[in-house]
Amino acid sequence: MNETTKQNPPTPAPKSAVNISEDEQPLVPPPDAIDLNAVFPEEEGDLNDLFPDEETRTLLQKIQRNKKDLHSMAGRFMDENHAAAGDDPATNESSSEEGTS
Repeated sequence: MNETTKQNPPTPAPKSAVNISEDEQPLVPPPDAIDLNAVFPEEEGDLNDLFPDEETRTLLQKIQRNKKDLHSMAGRFMDENHAAAGDDPATNESSSEEGTS
């Protein structure tokens, strides 16, 4: 009852005969795809390989854009706050440092 069957390992197809099915995605992203390496230029690794799906790329791009917007708004609010109070931001910081010593 314990018969072993001999199985031959599958032979790989020659590279020229390999066909890409419609379900497989090509290695090159479509032209309208988000290039994460351009969104995060300070990163050393290839972020496009790390995050291949489009939903994650879109999310990361939106997060980066919101982060930049928050920094610009915070700076603008600080400038407006100091201008409304009649204070110079540079002198205000130095006086607060002297008071803590």
